[in-house]
Amino acid sequence: MHTPLRVRATMAAAALGLALTTAVIGTTAGAAGMNGRVAFERCWGPLTCSVFSVKWDGTSELRLTGGGFSEQPAWSPNSAMIAFASNRSGGLQIWTMTASGATPRQLTRGGWSIEPAWSPDGKKLAYVSTRSGSQQLFVLTLATGKVRQLTNAGTNESPTWSPDGTKIAFESKRSGMDQIYTMSASGGPATRLTSVGTNEEPAWSPNGKLILFVSNRTTDHHLYVMPATGGTNVQLTFGNFDDDQPAWSPDGTSIVFTSGRSGSDALWRMSATGFGAVHVTNNPNVDDVAPSWGSHG
Repeated sequence: MHTPLRVRATMAAAALGLALTTAVIGTTAGAAGMNGRVAFERCWGPLTCSVFSVKWDGTSELRLTGGGFSEQPAWSPNSAMIAFASNRSGGLQIWTMTASGATPRQLTRGGWSIEPAWSPDGKKLAYVSTRSGSQQLFVLTLATGKVRQLTNAGTNESPTWSPDGTKIAFESKRSGMDQIYTMSASGGPATRLTSVGTNEEPAWSPNGKLILFVSNRTTDHHLYVMPATGGTNVQLTFGNFDDDQPAWSPDGTSIVFTSGRSGSDALWRMSATGFGAVHVTNNPNVDDVAPSWGSHG
């Protein structure tokens, strides 16, 4: 009997599920597991977005920023701070605030800057900026304010640090369309990891073994996972809708992501093997996007 391609793909993902689970569970001693809060961006329109946080189970929602445009929150490693992009000073720049939304502080200037990503030790931020003329990756050392440019080829975005702080994964159009690359956190040549379709929004697993990413290789955008060195790509989500912007739980057992499967964009949570997807937020009047899962709260 012929088995439809999509069913066979689902079965293949299930067959690899145990291996994926073994790869991610039990590797982050002291992590909060199914706990913590998810910071995210809520949008009422294209230029009206604010940062919120919610418990991992969808309860205890808090608004952290006011009017204007604030987006792309990222928890610090100790979950005490959130970095985000905001136009509150004019153009989009990187800011930080406490977990409760207090004490906002502008960190970047020049051009526009977006997509902050904390280093594992909390001492640096990688981000995307046009400060050098084109869209490149930079690293800011928080204690000194020193900025270092990491890339200078193509258009680059979506930086994510390896848990040991030695590498950064990112997406780049240097080959003509978006693909996933890795490079040393101090700069240098980049290694390409993907080749089929358009591949975006990498997220390094807490144990450093896997990279989550988004691909349109099946027409719709869906979540995939691969070894951090490249290799076999396993599709985790399926359907006639778009899933994107994945983020790992602190212990690596779950994934939170943005999905349009219920109409408007909302946050969903599932196991790291791609099963058991449930709503985290569910408000048809807004779009909830760009999640980041913190370890406390």
